Amino acid sequence: MSLEELRGKIDETDTNIVKLIAERIRIAQEIGEEKKKRGKQIDDKEREKRVWENIKSLARDENISQEVIARIYKEIVTACKRTQGKEVAFQGEVGAYSEEATFQFFGSSITTNPRESLDDVFKV
Repeated sequence: MSLEELRGKIDETDTNIVKLIAERIRIAQEIGEEKKKRGKQIDDKEREKRVWENIKSLARDENISQEVIARIYKEIVTACKRTQGKEVAFQGEVGAYSEEATFQFFGSSITTNPRESLDDVFKV
């Protein structure tokens, strides 16, 4: 296969990846709506644990670095939670180190909520 053909396959794969991520986000939004109707919390630690175990297993099966897949999926899962109304409070101002630490821990797709004090953070 030529270089151009291989690049074409990469482009096609990228298109499929973006479409699948968009579909996952739409489904997550529907799940968020169902959770709101039922009065359930957005976070479901047991479900998240099963998702992460499945992702790691798939990475092993495909001989892909689990660390790389975990970083990618952290962003995907965070984007999905954001559509469900997930917001993370932190002490400080927008642009402060604490906000950067929040992004590093939760992923860059979250919505942040700056608060003046730690008491305010825990009240949110």
